[in-house]
Amino acid sequence: MNISAILLRLAGLVFLALALLYNKFAVGLLHPSSALEEPLVDGIRQAQLIYLLLGTGLLSLAALIRRIGLLDRITSRNIACSIVLLLTLLLLPATIMELALRPFSDRPETTTIFLPDADLGWRLRPSHQGVWGGVPVTINNKGLRGPEHSYNKSPGKLRILYLGDSVTFGYGLSPYEATFPSRIGDLMEKELGIAIETINSGVGGYSPWQEYKYLSTEGIKYQPDLVVVSFVLNDVTEKFRLLRFGGDWSGYQIAHSATSLFDTFSTKSAIVFAIRQWGAKARFGSDIQPGAVNHEALNDWSLIKEADTSRVQQAWDMTLENMGNIANFCGARKIPMLLIAFPSTYQFLDPERYSIPQAILMEFGRDQGIETIDLLELLGEHAAARATSPFDYFLDENHLSAEGSAVVAELVAPVAAASIASLPPGPKRDSEATSDERSAFIPSSDPEQAEASKY
Repeated sequence: MNISAILLRLAGLVFLALALLYNKFAVGLLHPSSALEEPLVDGIRQAQLIYLLLGTGLLSLAALIRRIGLLDRITSRNIACSIVLLLTLLLLPATIMELALRPFSDRPETTTIFLPDADLGWRLRPSHQGVWGGVPVTINNKGLRGPEHSYNKSPGKLRILYLGDSVTFGYGLSPYEATFPSRIGDLMEKELGIAIETINSGVGGYSPWQEYKYLSTEGIKYQPDLVVVSFVLNDVTEKFRLLRFGGDWSGYQIAHSATSLFDTFSTKSAIVFAIRQWGAKARFGSDIQPGAVNHEALNDWSLIKEADTSRVQQAWDMTLENMGNIANFCGARKIPMLLIAFPSTYQFLDPERYSIPQAILMEFGRDQGIETIDLLELLGEHAAARATSPFDYFLDENHLSAEGSAVVAELVAPVAAASIASLPPGPKRDSEATSDERSAFIPSSDPEQAEASKY
Protein backbone atom coordinates (compact mmCIF):
# COMPACT_ATOMS: atom_id res chain seq x y z
CA MET A 1 0.00 0.00 0.00
CA ASN A 2 1.44 3.36 -1.08
CA ILE A 3 0.62 5.88 1.66
CA SER A 4 1.92 8.80 -0.45
CA ALA A 5 -0.47 8.02 -3.28
CA ILE A 6 -3.37 7.68 -0.84
CA LEU A 7 -2.59 11.07 0.75
CA LEU A 8 -2.37 12.74 -2.66
CA ARG A 9 -5.66 11.15 -3.70
CA LEU A 10 -7.38 12.34 -0.52
CA ALA A 11 -6.02 15.86 -0.98
CA GLY A 12 -7.23 15.84 -4.57
CA LEU A 13 -10.70 14.78 -3.51
CA VAL A 14 -10.79 17.57 -0.89
CA PHE A 15 -9.97 20.18 -3.54
CA LEU A 16 -12.59 18.78 -5.92
CA ALA A 17 -15.19 18.89 -3.16
CA LEU A 18 -14.29 22.51 -2.43
CA ALA A 19 -14.60 23.34 -6.13
CA LEU A 20 -18.24 22.28 -5.80
CA LEU A 21 -19.05 23.57 -2.33
CA TYR A 22 -17.22 26.93 -2.40
CA ASN A 23 -19.51 28.98 -4.62
CA LYS A 24 -21.44 32.24 -4.57
CA PHE A 25 -24.59 30.53 -3.31
CA ALA A 26 -22.83 29.00 -0.31
CA VAL A 27 -21.03 32.25 0.46
CA GLY A 28 -24.33 34.11 0.09
CA LEU A 29 -25.86 31.91 2.79
CA LEU A 30 -23.09 33.06 5.15
CA HIS A 31 -23.80 36.71 4.30
CA PRO A 32 -27.59 36.78 3.80
CA SER A 33 -27.90 40.47 4.67
CA SER A 34 -25.66 41.78 1.90
CA ALA A 35 -25.57 41.20 -1.86
CA LEU A 36 -22.34 39.87 -3.30
CA GLU A 37 -20.66 42.39 -5.57
CA GLU A 38 -19.36 41.32 -8.96
CA PRO A 39 -15.63 41.53 -8.05
CA LEU A 40 -16.27 39.23 -5.09
CA VAL A 41 -18.19 36.76 -7.27
CA ASP A 42 -15.35 36.79 -9.80
CA GLY A 43 -12.88 36.06 -7.00
CA ILE A 44 -14.99 33.13 -5.79
CA ARG A 45 -15.11 31.70 -9.32
CA GLN A 46 -11.34 32.03 -9.65
CA ALA A 47 -10.89 30.18 -6.37
CA GLN A 48 -13.24 27.43 -7.60
CA LEU A 49 -11.20 27.06 -10.76
CA ILE A 50 -7.94 26.77 -8.82
CA TYR A 51 -9.50 24.21 -6.46
CA LEU A 52 -10.60 22.22 -9.53
CA LEU A 53 -7.16 22.37 -11.14
CA LEU A 54 -5.39 21.39 -7.92
CA GLY A 55 -7.78 18.51 -7.28
CA THR A 56 -7.44 17.20 -10.84
CA GLY A 57 -3.67 17.56 -10.72
CA LEU A 58 -3.28 15.70 -7.43
CA LEU A 59 -5.58 12.87 -8.51
CA SER A 60 -3.64 12.54 -11.78
CA LEU A 61 -0.35 12.48 -9.88
CA ALA A 62 -1.65 9.75 -7.53
CA ALA A 63 -2.76 7.66 -10.52
CA LEU A 64 0.59 8.19 -12.22
CA ILE A 65 2.46 6.98 -9.15
CA ARG A 66 0.46 3.73 -9.06
CA ARG A 67 1.02 3.05 -12.76
CA ILE A 68 4.78 3.71 -12.89
CA GLY A 69 6.68 1.16 -10.89
CA LEU A 70 9.72 3.32 -10.23
CA LEU A 71 7.59 6.18 -8.82
CA ASP A 72 5.57 3.66 -6.80
CA ARG A 73 8.72 2.23 -5.20
CA ILE A 74 10.25 5.65 -4.45
CA THR A 75 7.11 7.14 -2.91
CA SER A 76 6.43 3.97 -0.89
CA ARG A 77 9.55 4.51 1.20
CA ASN A 78 9.06 5.68 4.76
CA ILE A 79 10.93 8.97 4.24
CA ALA A 80 8.86 9.79 1.17
CA CYS A 81 5.63 9.01 3.01
CA SER A 82 6.73 11.19 5.92
CA ILE A 83 7.51 14.12 3.61
CA VAL A 84 4.18 13.83 1.78
CA LEU A 85 2.33 13.56 5.10
CA LEU A 86 4.08 16.65 6.47
CA LEU A 87 3.41 18.66 3.32
CA THR A 88 -0.21 17.58 3.30
CA LEU A 89 -0.72 18.60 6.92
CA LEU A 90 0.95 21.98 6.37
CA LEU A 91 0.10 22.97 2.82
CA LEU A 92 -3.40 21.58 2.43
CA PRO A 93 -5.13 23.73 5.08
CA ALA A 94 -2.96 26.77 4.24
CA THR A 95 -3.83 26.55 0.54
CA ILE A 96 -7.51 26.05 1.27
CA MET A 97 -7.59 29.09 3.56
CA GLU A 98 -5.52 31.27 1.22
CA LEU A 99 -7.80 30.60 -1.74
CA ALA A 100 -10.98 30.93 0.31
CA LEU A 101 -9.95 34.27 1.82
CA ARG A 102 -8.43 35.79 -1.32
CA PRO A 103 -11.73 37.09 -2.77
CA PHE A 104 -12.38 38.99 0.46
CA SER A 105 -8.94 40.58 0.82
CA ASP A 106 -8.15 43.95 -0.66
CA ARG A 107 -4.41 43.64 -0.30
CA PRO A 108 -2.46 46.91 -0.42
CA GLU A 109 -0.20 47.86 -3.26
CA THR A 110 3.46 47.34 -2.46
CA THR A 111 6.55 48.81 -4.01
CA THR A 112 10.33 48.47 -3.94
CA ILE A 113 11.21 52.13 -4.54
CA PHE A 114 11.54 53.17 -0.87
CA LEU A 115 14.30 52.60 1.67
CA PRO A 116 14.30 53.34 5.43
CA ASP A 117 16.33 56.41 6.41
CA ALA A 118 17.39 57.26 9.95
CA ASP A 119 17.02 61.03 9.51
CA LEU A 120 14.23 61.35 6.96
CA GLY A 121 12.20 58.25 7.84
CA TRP A 122 12.39 56.96 4.27
CA ARG A 123 13.87 57.92 0.91
CA LEU A 124 13.82 56.73 -2.67
CA ARG A 125 16.02 53.79 -3.60
CA PRO A 126 18.82 55.03 -5.91
CA SER A 127 19.32 53.45 -9.35
CA HIS A 128 16.07 51.53 -9.22
CA GLN A 129 13.07 50.78 -11.38
CA GLY A 130 9.81 49.86 -9.69
CA VAL A 131 6.06 50.36 -9.70
CA TRP A 132 4.17 52.86 -7.55
CA GLY A 133 0.73 54.25 -8.02
CA GLY A 134 0.09 51.59 -10.64
CA VAL A 135 2.71 52.99 -13.03
CA PRO A 136 6.40 52.21 -13.64
CA VAL A 137 8.82 54.74 -12.15
CA THR A 138 12.58 55.11 -12.46
CA ILE A 139 14.77 56.48 -9.67
CA ASN A 140 18.11 57.93 -10.74
CA ASN A 141 21.51 57.37 -9.15
CA LYS A 142 21.03 60.26 -6.73
CA GLY A 143 17.75 58.84 -5.42
CA LEU A 144 15.40 61.23 -7.24
CA ARG A 145 12.79 60.85 -9.93
CA GLY A 146 13.60 62.45 -13.25
CA PRO A 147 16.80 63.20 -15.17
CA GLU A 148 19.96 63.03 -13.11
CA HIS A 149 22.02 66.22 -12.75
CA SER A 150 25.46 66.74 -11.27
CA TYR A 151 25.78 69.02 -8.26
CA ASN A 152 27.66 71.56 -10.35
CA LYS A 153 25.42 73.62 -12.61
CA SER A 154 26.01 73.71 -16.32
CA PRO A 155 27.01 77.15 -17.67
CA GLY A 156 24.17 79.14 -19.18
CA LYS A 157 21.42 77.17 -17.44
CA LEU A 158 19.04 77.92 -14.59
CA ARG A 159 18.19 75.31 -12.00
CA ILE A 160 14.96 74.81 -10.03
CA LEU A 161 14.75 72.57 -6.96
CA TYR A 162 11.30 71.22 -6.09
CA LEU A 163 10.49 70.16 -2.53
CA GLY A 164 7.32 68.20 -1.82
CA ASP A 165 5.56 64.88 -1.41
CA SER A 166 3.86 62.46 -3.80
CA VAL A 167 2.11 65.31 -5.62
CA THR A 168 5.51 66.70 -6.62
CA PHE A 169 6.87 63.22 -7.25
CA GLY A 170 4.03 62.62 -9.70
CA TYR A 171 2.18 59.73 -8.08
CA GLY A 172 0.18 57.81 -10.67
CA LEU A 173 1.75 59.67 -13.61
CA SER A 174 3.91 58.05 -16.26
CA PRO A 175 6.11 59.01 -17.99
CA TYR A 176 8.01 61.42 -15.77
CA GLU A 177 7.52 64.16 -18.35
CA ALA A 178 3.83 64.23 -17.36
CA THR A 179 4.65 65.56 -13.87
CA PHE A 180 4.12 69.25 -13.21
CA PRO A 181 7.80 70.06 -12.36
CA SER A 182 8.89 68.66 -15.72
CA ARG A 183 6.13 70.54 -17.54
CA ILE A 184 7.02 73.80 -15.79
CA GLY A 185 10.61 73.45 -16.98
CA ASP A 186 9.46 73.00 -20.57
CA LEU A 187 7.19 76.06 -20.41
CA MET A 188 9.84 78.22 -18.76
CA GLU A 189 12.42 77.35 -21.40
CA LYS A 190 10.02 78.66 -24.03
CA GLU A 191 9.24 81.75 -21.95
CA LEU A 192 12.79 82.69 -20.97
CA GLY A 193 14.77 81.18 -23.83
CA ILE A 194 17.13 79.66 -21.28
CA ALA A 195 17.71 75.97 -20.55
CA ILE A 196 16.08 74.92 -17.27
CA GLU A 197 17.39 72.04 -15.15
CA THR A 198 14.68 70.54 -12.93
CA ILE A 199 15.62 68.80 -9.68
CA ASN A 200 12.53 66.96 -8.45
CA SER A 201 13.17 65.91 -4.85
CA GLY A 202 9.52 65.07 -4.17
CA VAL A 203 9.08 61.91 -2.09
CA GLY A 204 5.74 60.39 -1.18
CA GLY A 205 4.69 61.27 2.36
CA TYR A 206 7.25 64.00 2.94
CA SER A 207 6.30 67.00 5.07
CA PRO A 208 8.12 70.32 5.56
CA TRP A 209 10.29 68.93 8.35
CA GLN A 210 11.72 66.34 5.94
CA GLU A 211 11.92 68.82 3.08
CA TYR A 212 13.98 71.19 5.24
CA LYS A 213 16.34 68.39 6.23
CA TYR A 214 16.76 67.39 2.58
CA LEU A 215 17.28 70.98 1.43
CA SER A 216 19.88 71.80 4.09
CA THR A 217 21.93 68.65 3.58
CA GLU A 218 21.47 67.48 -0.01
CA GLY A 219 19.30 69.86 -2.00
CA ILE A 220 21.61 72.86 -1.48
CA LYS A 221 24.40 70.94 -3.22
CA TYR A 222 22.55 71.45 -6.50
CA GLN A 223 23.01 75.24 -6.19
CA PRO A 224 19.38 76.03 -7.09
CA ASP A 225 18.36 79.37 -8.60
CA LEU A 226 14.81 78.85 -7.34
CA VAL A 227 13.28 76.61 -4.68
CA VAL A 228 9.64 75.62 -5.21
CA VAL A 229 7.84 74.15 -2.19
CA SER A 230 4.60 72.24 -2.76
CA PHE A 231 2.23 72.18 0.21
CA VAL A 232 -0.71 69.80 0.68
CA LEU A 233 -3.09 69.65 3.63
CA ASN A 234 -1.69 66.44 5.10
CA ASP A 235 1.64 68.23 5.54
CA VAL A 236 0.07 69.54 8.75
CA THR A 237 -1.42 66.28 10.00
CA GLU A 238 0.27 63.20 8.59
CA LYS A 239 3.49 63.47 10.58
CA PHE A 240 1.66 62.83 13.85
CA ARG A 241 1.20 59.19 12.86
CA LEU A 242 4.98 58.71 12.79
CA LEU A 243 6.86 57.20 15.71
CA ARG A 244 9.09 60.24 16.17
CA PHE A 245 6.01 62.42 16.66
CA GLY A 246 4.30 60.06 19.08
CA GLY A 247 2.48 57.93 16.51
CA ASP A 248 2.56 54.18 16.06
CA TRP A 249 4.06 53.50 12.65
CA SER A 250 7.12 54.14 10.49
CA GLY A 251 5.20 55.69 7.61
CA TYR A 252 2.82 54.74 4.80
CA GLN A 253 5.69 54.31 2.37
CA ILE A 254 7.62 51.88 4.57
CA ALA A 255 4.42 50.02 5.42
CA HIS A 256 3.84 49.49 1.69
CA SER A 257 7.41 48.58 0.83
CA ALA A 258 8.55 45.07 -0.03
CA THR A 259 12.29 44.84 0.55
CA SER A 260 12.52 41.06 1.01
CA LEU A 261 10.79 37.85 -0.02
CA PHE A 262 9.02 37.77 3.34
CA ASP A 263 7.72 41.32 2.79
CA THR A 264 6.43 40.31 -0.62
CA PHE A 265 4.69 37.24 0.80
CA SER A 266 3.21 39.10 3.76
CA THR A 267 1.68 41.78 1.55
CA LYS A 268 0.30 39.34 -1.02
CA SER A 269 -1.01 36.66 1.34
CA ALA A 270 -4.77 36.72 1.98
CA ILE A 271 -4.19 34.90 5.28
CA VAL A 272 -1.80 37.57 6.55
CA PHE A 273 -4.20 40.26 5.36
CA ALA A 274 -7.08 38.63 7.24
CA ILE A 275 -5.01 38.40 10.43
CA ARG A 276 -4.14 42.10 10.15
CA GLN A 277 -7.78 42.96 9.55
CA TRP A 278 -8.82 41.05 12.65
CA GLY A 279 -6.12 42.87 14.59
CA ALA A 280 -7.36 46.20 13.26
CA LYS A 281 -10.91 45.36 14.32
CA ALA A 282 -9.67 44.51 17.80
CA ARG A 283 -7.83 47.82 17.95
CA PHE A 284 -10.16 50.22 16.17
CA GLY A 285 -13.55 48.50 16.42
CA SER A 286 -15.65 46.58 13.93
CA ASP A 287 -16.02 49.59 11.64
CA ILE A 288 -12.34 49.83 10.83
CA GLN A 289 -12.15 53.01 8.77
CA PRO A 290 -14.09 55.33 11.15
CA GLY A 291 -12.38 53.66 14.09
CA ALA A 292 -8.93 54.31 12.63
CA VAL A 293 -9.77 57.92 11.82
CA ASN A 294 -11.00 58.52 15.37
CA HIS A 295 -7.80 56.98 16.70
CA GLU A 296 -5.54 59.34 14.79
CA ALA A 297 -4.43 62.53 16.48
CA LEU A 298 -5.46 64.65 13.48
CA ASN A 299 -6.71 64.36 9.94
CA ASP A 300 -7.04 66.79 7.05
CA TRP A 301 -10.66 67.59 7.81
CA SER A 302 -9.61 68.70 11.29
CA LEU A 303 -7.88 71.72 9.72
CA ILE A 304 -11.31 73.02 8.71
CA LYS A 305 -13.73 71.45 11.18
CA GLU A 306 -11.54 72.07 14.24
CA ALA A 307 -9.61 75.09 12.97
CA ASP A 308 -9.93 77.01 16.26
CA THR A 309 -8.90 74.18 18.58
CA SER A 310 -5.56 74.29 20.36
CA ARG A 311 -4.32 71.01 18.90
CA VAL A 312 -4.90 72.18 15.32
CA GLN A 313 -3.25 75.52 16.05
CA GLN A 314 -0.28 73.74 17.63
CA ALA A 315 0.01 71.50 14.57
CA TRP A 316 0.03 74.58 12.36
CA ASP A 317 2.63 76.25 14.58
CA MET A 318 4.98 73.29 14.18
CA THR A 319 4.38 73.06 10.45
CA LEU A 320 4.85 76.77 9.80
CA GLU A 321 8.02 76.69 11.90
CA ASN A 322 9.33 74.00 9.55
CA MET A 323 8.26 76.11 6.58
CA GLY A 324 9.99 79.07 8.19
CA ASN A 325 13.19 77.05 8.40
CA ILE A 326 13.04 76.48 4.65
CA ALA A 327 12.30 80.17 4.02
CA ASN A 328 15.13 81.34 6.27
CA PHE A 329 17.54 78.88 4.71
CA CYS A 330 16.74 80.16 1.24
CA GLY A 331 16.67 83.79 2.32
CA ALA A 332 20.11 83.57 3.92
CA ARG A 333 21.47 82.46 0.55
CA LYS A 334 19.37 84.89 -1.50
CA ILE A 335 17.63 82.01 -3.26
CA PRO A 336 14.10 82.94 -4.41
CA MET A 337 11.40 80.69 -2.98
CA LEU A 338 7.96 79.94 -4.39
CA LEU A 339 5.24 78.30 -2.29
CA ILE A 340 2.40 76.39 -3.99
CA ALA A 341 -0.67 75.58 -1.89
CA PHE A 342 -2.36 72.49 -3.34
CA PRO A 343 -6.02 71.78 -2.51
CA SER A 344 -7.81 68.59 -1.62
CA THR A 345 -10.69 67.92 -3.98
CA TYR A 346 -13.40 68.14 -1.32
CA GLN A 347 -12.50 71.81 -0.89
CA PHE A 348 -13.99 72.52 -4.33
CA LEU A 349 -17.39 71.57 -2.93
CA ASP A 350 -17.44 74.83 -0.95
CA PRO A 351 -14.25 76.82 -1.61
CA GLU A 352 -15.34 79.80 0.46
CA ARG A 353 -15.98 77.81 3.64
CA TYR A 354 -13.23 75.24 3.16
CA SER A 355 -10.34 77.59 2.29
CA ILE A 356 -9.08 78.09 5.85
CA PRO A 357 -5.77 76.22 5.27
CA GLN A 358 -5.04 78.24 2.13
CA ALA A 359 -5.75 81.48 3.98
CA ILE A 360 -3.20 80.51 6.64
CA LEU A 361 -0.59 79.74 4.00
CA MET A 362 -1.23 82.97 2.11
CA GLU A 363 -0.79 84.93 5.35
CA PHE A 364 2.42 83.01 6.05
CA GLY A 365 3.70 83.88 2.58
CA ARG A 366 2.93 87.57 3.03
CA ASP A 367 4.67 87.65 6.41
CA GLN A 368 7.73 85.91 4.99
CA GLY A 369 7.80 87.87 1.75
CA ILE A 370 7.34 84.64 -0.23
CA GLU A 371 5.41 84.44 -3.47
CA THR A 372 2.51 82.06 -2.72
CA ILE A 373 0.12 80.48 -5.22
CA ASP A 374 -3.35 79.38 -4.07
CA LEU A 375 -4.34 76.59 -6.44
CA LEU A 376 -7.73 76.14 -4.79
CA GLU A 377 -8.75 79.50 -6.18
CA LEU A 378 -6.85 79.31 -9.48
CA LEU A 379 -7.92 75.79 -10.44
CA GLY A 380 -11.52 76.64 -9.62
CA GLU A 381 -11.37 79.72 -11.83
CA HIS A 382 -9.62 77.79 -14.60
CA ALA A 383 -12.28 75.08 -14.59
CA ALA A 384 -15.12 77.60 -14.48
CA ALA A 385 -13.71 79.51 -17.43
CA ARG A 386 -13.69 76.31 -19.48
CA ALA A 387 -17.05 75.03 -18.23
CA THR A 388 -15.44 71.90 -16.82
CA SER A 389 -14.95 70.45 -13.34
CA PRO A 390 -11.83 70.91 -11.18
CA PHE A 391 -12.25 67.27 -10.18
CA ASP A 392 -11.03 66.38 -13.68
CA TYR A 393 -7.64 67.72 -12.65
CA PHE A 394 -7.15 64.99 -10.04
CA LEU A 395 -6.71 61.22 -9.93
CA ASP A 396 -7.97 61.08 -6.35
CA GLU A 397 -8.37 63.45 -3.43
CA ASN A 398 -4.87 64.93 -3.75
CA HIS A 399 -2.91 63.69 -6.77
CA LEU A 400 -2.96 65.45 -10.10
CA SER A 401 -4.11 63.79 -13.29
CA ALA A 402 -2.13 64.32 -16.48
CA GLU A 403 -4.56 67.11 -17.39
CA GLY A 404 -4.26 68.64 -13.93
CA SER A 405 -0.48 68.50 -14.11
CA ALA A 406 -0.55 70.41 -17.39
CA VAL A 407 -2.94 73.04 -15.97
CA VAL A 408 -0.85 73.52 -12.80
CA ALA A 409 2.27 73.97 -14.94
CA GLU A 410 0.43 76.54 -17.04
CA LEU A 411 -0.54 78.47 -13.89
CA VAL A 412 2.79 78.23 -12.07
CA ALA A 413 5.33 78.65 -14.89
CA PRO A 414 4.78 82.41 -15.39
CA VAL A 415 5.18 83.05 -11.66
CA ALA A 416 8.32 80.89 -11.48
CA ALA A 417 9.72 82.61 -14.56
CA ALA A 418 9.12 86.03 -13.01
CA SER A 419 10.90 84.91 -9.83
CA ILE A 420 14.17 84.23 -11.63
CA ALA A 421 13.85 86.22 -14.88
CA SER A 422 16.22 88.89 -13.58
CA LEU A 423 19.00 86.37 -12.86
CA PRO A 424 21.88 86.13 -15.33
CA PRO A 425 22.41 82.66 -16.84
CA GLY A 426 24.38 80.35 -14.57
CA PRO A 427 25.25 82.87 -11.83
CA LYS A 428 27.45 82.02 -8.93
CA ARG A 429 25.12 82.33 -5.96
CA ASP A 430 25.36 82.30 -2.20
CA SER A 431 23.95 78.76 -2.43
CA GLU A 432 27.51 77.69 -3.24
CA ALA A 433 28.54 78.33 0.35
CA THR A 434 31.15 76.12 1.93
CA SER A 435 30.18 73.25 4.19
CA ASP A 436 31.20 75.35 7.22
CA GLU A 437 28.98 78.21 6.07
CA ARG A 438 26.09 75.82 5.46
CA SER A 439 26.43 74.24 8.88
CA ALA A 440 25.81 77.64 10.47
CA PHE A 441 22.23 77.47 9.22
CA ILE A 442 21.57 73.88 10.30
CA PRO A 443 20.22 73.54 13.85
CA SER A 444 22.38 71.54 16.23
CA SER A 445 19.30 69.71 17.53
CA ASP A 446 16.26 68.29 15.81
CA PRO A 447 13.48 70.92 16.13
CA GLU A 448 10.82 68.42 15.08
CA GLN A 449 11.66 65.99 17.86
CA ALA A 450 11.75 68.85 20.36
CA GLU A 451 8.29 69.98 19.27
CA ALA A 452 6.97 66.43 19.22
CA SER A 453 7.78 66.01 22.91
CA LYS A 454 5.12 68.63 23.70
CA TYR A 455 2.26 66.46 22.39
